[in-house]
Amino acid sequence: MDSATINSIVWIAYNIYFYMIFVYILMSWLPNARDSFIGELLGKLVEPFLAPFRKFIPRLWG
Repeated sequence: MDSATINSIVWIAYNIYFYMIFVYILMSWLPNARDSFIGELLGKLVEPFLAPFRKFIPRLWG
């Protein structure tokens, strides 16, 4: 594999993870969306990345 192929794979993986986080954030605005199968799956995949930020960002409205 050459470096262009590796860069493409990393870029695709980054974009997929970015959109997973984006969808997970949007799901927080919908009632009970995170309790669905997709919401729980996304939570398991993106919460390890988002957890450190929760220490610095205060919760709003509760």
